[in-house]
Amino acid sequence: MQFAIFRLRRKIIADFPQRAIHKTVGGNLKHKTMSRYRKEFWNDDITDPILTIATGGMNLVTKIAVDTLLPGPDSTKWYCKITDTKSGASATGSGYSKGEASADAWFKLTGKKDEKYKQNEAERQRKKAEWEKRQKERERKQKEWEEKKKERERKQKEWEARQKERERKKKEWEERQKERERKKKEWEARQAEREKKKREWEARQAERERKKREWEARQKERERKQQEWEARKAEQQRERERKQREWEARQAERERKKREWEARKEENERRKREWEERKRNRGSGGKRKGSSGGCYITTAVCGSLNKGDDCTELQTIRSFRDDWLALQPEGIEIILKYYETAPVIVQEIDKLVNSSEVYSLIWENHLQSFFQSIKLGSHEFALKLYMNMVDELINEYMKKE
Repeated sequence: MQFAIFRLRRKIIADFPQRAIHKTVGGNLKHKTMSRYRKEFWNDDITDPILTIATGGMNLVTKIAVDTLLPGPDSTKWYCKITDTKSGASATGSGYSKGEASADAWFKLTGKKDEKYKQNEAERQRKKAEWEKRQKERERKQKEWEEKKKERERKQKEWEARQKERERKKKEWEERQKERERKKKEWEARQAEREKKKREWEARQAERERKKREWEARQKERERKQQEWEARKAEQQRERERKQREWEARQAERERKKREWEARKEENERRKREWEERKRNRGSGGKRKGSSGGCYITTAVCGSLNKGDDCTELQTIRSFRDDWLALQPEGIEIILKYYETAPVIVQEIDKLVNSSEVYSLIWENHLQSFFQSIKLGSHEFALKLYMNMVDELINEYMKKE
């Protein structure tokens, strides 16, 4: 394959300019001058010059490629005439390429064949034999195809004949079928007339039965509605009695809750008076020195931190107790319970050697966040923090015994 491509390329490069110029001449002659022998080439191909100009020589390139790669009886045949300029002898050879034509003419002139020519000749003969073999195979297949085609045409004609016969029989069968259908329709029409009259009689009979059932249904509906009306009347009476009992029960519950509310109100008033009495009398009995105002733990912590009785922390916490906690529903009870437990906690802490450190920890862990919550207005959260602090101190100092 590489040899064929190399040969084609050399052939196109060597021959295309001359072919493009001399193809227009009828003989297509080409000359090549040697030192002693002169060669003249021509072929039997007459190429259209207008097509050559229009395609830019591509038709010539295609023709050369086909003749080079697939030489055969359909390829362009070349002729070569070699003339001896000294003796004047000449010989003409032919072939499917310029090389073959030149080798044939050289053999006729000198009676010698070179090894390359022999190889090319053997290759050409082999390709020719393969081409003839393929040609015979094509002809055989063509004949088989034609025979099969004839067989198909024969079978097609037979099938068409059978098809026509089937169509004829089908038409006869359809005519007989139409006759049967016509008779069947006549019988069905008579049968339908009988059925219609029978249905009309049955319809009249059914209409009588329907009216009778409707009358009976209306009678039953009247009786059912009468029973429903009586049942609704009895149910309404029971419902009125039930609602009356529920109303009386709600009234009794309101009276009970009102009495409980009044009792709680009196209890709160009593506790408020008691707390106000204690508030007026605070500062005596059970109080630690410097713990005026009733805030026992807070006062003790502030005193330990060297803060006065009128410091900002104590004033803020007392305002929280008097202005917010005392007004809550259970505020008085929380304050009174605190007054019972706080003095005992303070006394227990004062007995410790490191009481100052304990008060500092209480400030850092509890009272500082409690004080900041009051300043931010979070009174519910502040109360929760203070109650947790008191519970922890009770568990630690009042229940350790």
